[in-house]
Amino acid sequence: MDVVLHGRDLSLTEVKFLHAHDGSKDAPREQTWVQLDIYGRGNNGYRWAGETDVIEVVDSFLAAERTLGRDFLIDPNRMVLRGFSMGGAGTWQLGLHTPARWCVLGPGAGFTTTHGYVKDLPDKLPTEQEACLHIYDAVDYAENAFNVPVVAYAGALDPQLQAARNIEARLQPLNISMKLLVAPDLKHAFPPEWQKKAEAAYAPFVQKGRDEYPPRVHFVTYSLRYPSCAWVEIIGLNRHYDRALVDAELTETGYTVKTANVRALRLTLAANAPNPLTLTIDGQSFSPRPYLGRNGTNSLYLERRDERWTDVLPQRLQVDRLRRLQKTQRLQGPIDDAFMESFLCVRGTGTPWHEATQKYAEDNLKRFQEEWEKYFRGYLPVKDDVSVTEDDMAGHHLVLFGDPSSNSLIGQVLDGLPLRWTKEQIQFAGKSYSAADHVPALLYPSPLHAGGYVVLNSGHTFHAADFQGTNALLYPRLGDYAILKIAPGEKDPLASQTVISGLFDDYWQWANPR
Repeated sequence: MDVVLHGRDLSLTEVKFLHAHDGSKDAPREQTWVQLDIYGRGNNGYRWAGETDVIEVVDSFLAAERTLGRDFLIDPNRMVLRGFSMGGAGTWQLGLHTPARWCVLGPGAGFTTTHGYVKDLPDKLPTEQEACLHIYDAVDYAENAFNVPVVAYAGALDPQLQAARNIEARLQPLNISMKLLVAPDLKHAFPPEWQKKAEAAYAPFVQKGRDEYPPRVHFVTYSLRYPSCAWVEIIGLNRHYDRALVDAELTETGYTVKTANVRALRLTLAANAPNPLTLTIDGQSFSPRPYLGRNGTNSLYLERRDERWTDVLPQRLQVDRLRRLQKTQRLQGPIDDAFMESFLCVRGTGTPWHEATQKYAEDNLKRFQEEWEKYFRGYLPVKDDVSVTEDDMAGHHLVLFGDPSSNSLIGQVLDGLPLRWTKEQIQFAGKSYSAADHVPALLYPSPLHAGGYVVLNSGHTFHAADFQGTNALLYPRLGDYAILKIAPGEKDPLASQTVISGLFDDYWQWANPR
C-alpha cells in the first residue's frame, strides 16, 4: 500500500480534495498497489494535528479493511510513505520519526531543516525554540534511515534538493545508505517519467517488505512523543531535546544494547530469543528475567539507577510515574503538543480579577478558534467552565482561558501547578509579576486526570502569518511555559511581550535556561 501526502495548495479544501479523489477515474492498469491519499488537514506540513491525521487515517483504513474481511489484500509490512514538495517534507518528518511503520520512504523535495530553509531567520533563536527544533527538524532523525530505506527525489535546479542533501550529509559519516534520484535540468517538478523511475526504485524494498523483527535497531529520538522503533521502546529520558539513542542487536546469547540519554526502556523479545539470555547494555552484562505480558509477549523492562542498569517490573515503572511527575510518552510538552490529541477549550463564566487580562484571554481564544478552523480545518471544541463533565476531564486535554476568578477550573487546578496566582501577583520561578497586566501561558500534567495536560491561556504558539509564510515556520515559540506582559494596541489587541519562557526539566520542574 502507498500512503501519499499531497503538496502545498493554498486553495485546497476538503471539497476540492474529495473531488480530486472521487473515484471517477480508474487506477492505471500498471498500478498493482492500493493507494491511500490523505488530506492531512490541509497545508500544515503534516505537523501537529496534520501528523496525527495521517497516522489516524492509516490505522482507521486498515481497521476498516479488517472489519470488511479484506485485510488479506494489504500487507502492513509493505507500506510505502511518499509525497512531493510539502508531501516530501511530510514524508521526511513522519518517515524518520516513525521508521518502523514503513517498508520504504519516497520523499520528493520538501524541507528537513528550519535554519537554512526559512529566509531571514535569525542564526540563533531563543533557547527553548532552538531546543524544540529537535522535534521539528527531520534532519536530526536522519540516523533512523538505518531502519527504513530511503529513495529521495528532486530536480537538479530545485532549491528543495537541499532537503535530501541535508539527510545525505548526516548519513555518509555513519555509512548509512540512501538513494537519491536527481532529475537533470528540472526545477520544482515531479514529472510522470521520474515518478516511474521512483516507483521502480521502491519496488525491491516493497517486494522484500520490512522485517517484523529486525535483528538490529538503531533508533534516535529527542522526545517521548516519538519513543519507539520495532521492538525497542524508550520509556524515560534523562533530558528531553538532547539526542537519545538506543542501538540494540539480537545475538546468539541474548542482546547487546548501547544507549545515550536513556533512563528506562522496554525490549520486546523475539520468539526465538535464547532462554536464559544474557543482556549486555552499555558494557554491563547480566541475565535479566523476562516479563510475560497478557498478550503472551515476553519483554525486558530496564531502568538505569545509580549509573547501573537493572530489570524491573512494568508495574514499578507505572506506579513511579504516578507518584512522581515526570515527562512520559504523550505527556512531555511543549505547549503545542497538547493539540495533537483530543482537547477541549474552556472559557470562564465568573467575574475576572482584571478586565484587561480577561479581554486578552477572550481575544486569544477567539484567535485560536479562527486559526484552528482556517488552518487545521476543524471546529474548535469550546465549553463554559460550568458545563465541563467528568467525561470531558477524563477524555481531553483541558485548555483553560481566563484567571482563577473567572474560570473555576483554573481555580481548581491552581495548587497543582508550579505557580501562585492571586489578584495582585503571579509568582513563578522565583519572581513576581503584576497580575493586572501579565498572563501565564503554560502546559503541565493535569491535576484532574493522570493522562492529560492542562494548558493555561494558549492555543498554538505560532499564528496566521506563520501559516501563510512557510510550513517550516510552524515550530513552537514558547516551550512549556511563558509569562506574557500584555500590551494591546489598536492594530494588535493581542500584542504582548514574552517576559520569561522555557522548558521544564524531565520531572516537570522549572530549570535554569539551557
